[in-house]
Amino acid sequence: TNNTVSNNNNHGILLQEGSNNTFTKNRIQNNGVHGILFERLSNIFNNTISENIISNNNDYGICLDGYNGLDIRGNHNISGNIIKFNGIHGIYSFYSPYNFFSNNTIFSNNNDGIHIQYGDNSIISGNNITDNINGIYYDRCDYNTITKNIFKNNEYGIKIYCGSTQDSSKNNIITENNFIGNTLYGLLIDTRCNYNSIYINNFIGNTINAYDYGNNNDWDNGSLGNYWSDYSGDDANDDGIGDSVYDVPPIGGSVDNYPIWEDGDDIPPN
Repeated sequence: TNNTVSNNNNHGILLQEGSNNTFTKNRIQNNGVHGILFERLSNIFNNTISENIISNNNDYGICLDGYNGLDIRGNHNISGNIIKFNGIHGIYSFYSPYNFFSNNTIFSNNNDGIHIQYGDNSIISGNNITDNINGIYYDRCDYNTITKNIFKNNEYGIKIYCGSTQDSSKNNIITENNFIGNTLYGLLIDTRCNYNSIYINNFIGNTINAYDYGNNNDWDNGSLGNYWSDYSGDDANDDGIGDSVYDVPPIGGSVDNYPIWEDGDDIPPN
């Protein structure tokens, strides 16, 4: 607590074995590799990284590295941090499931705000993620929930990706997020990324609000879809749901059947 960890040749903080630790209210900056590295040599679980300023590290601000297919197993709580100006990603997670990423401010990292590879059953909630290449980059990740985040002025708000024909990213829930002014896509779903659910989000002023190359992704929950700033339909009966569907490009099967309607300018619904 309350340390300044800076200008180390390698990492600011390295944890290779240990659980139930708390790293809080530190300034971790200008380190030669990562700001904080959790590296699996033994069991690592139930650690907290909170209320730190993590900036200007050469590679990753925070790295959870379960290399060689060994998990850094779960219930790490990464919350309330400011993560900025890191040389690659703000947060990188590899083979580390069952984590909580909440209420962080993540901006102006050279690549991705949060990059998760082979990470299942995690919750990403309440983060403000701006001015990165990808706000979140998901690579072969299943059963995660992304909710109540702001993705603004990134190139991609969220990119969901699959690395090979044997893999997929599936059964993720994306709900109650704001995608605002991202310069390429608000949300991009790659091929073989299937059975994801996307509903009650606001897509506002992204160059392309969403693009779905996958199959069987749901863009509504059966009664409510998403708010789209480029929706051109009407709401004649004034029930708050557009009277025509919103076709998610590329046109050919991805449909929001219940697009949320808002009169007037591009103001997101309550």
